[in-house]
Amino acid sequence: MAVSFDAKTATWTSVNGVATMNVSNMTGGSGANRALIVCVMFSSPTFPVGVTVTWDSSGTNQAMGQIAGTQVNALVLSGASALYGLIAPTSGNKTLTISWTGNLEAHACAISLTGVDQTGGSTSFPHGNSNSATGSAGPVSVTIT
Repeated sequence: MAVSFDAKTATWTSVNGVATMNVSNMTGGSGANRALIVCVMFSSPTFPVGVTVTWDSSGTNQAMGQIAGTQVNALVLSGASALYGLIAPTSGNKTLTISWTGNLEAHACAISLTGVDQTGGSTSFPHGNSNSATGSAGPVSVTIT
């Protein structure tokens, strides 16, 4: 079975000066072998402490695991981002809750897929990769196979 697009958040969700965000504009389908991937970006040169990402926080309460992340602390731009993944997410319009320590600006979006290997971890998300840059370094690039 091939991996196929299922659904995405209607828009990016953004917050500023808080430690929790709720994304409620995502409806995951009911296709076979589902996976959910969330991108979270923070306006902080280092990744915040205590980040948790939970799908359907008021129902099945499914915790998501980090796949990969990037941190940039440069003269022009500072920020941190990460991808989180979940196999077999509950179908339907659910709330995605992202929490962290400290009040920051944050942005998030999500995509759901079908046809994903349901083993989990690096088997389901085999090509996650991370990188970081500090100082006057140029753009951060990440090689994905």
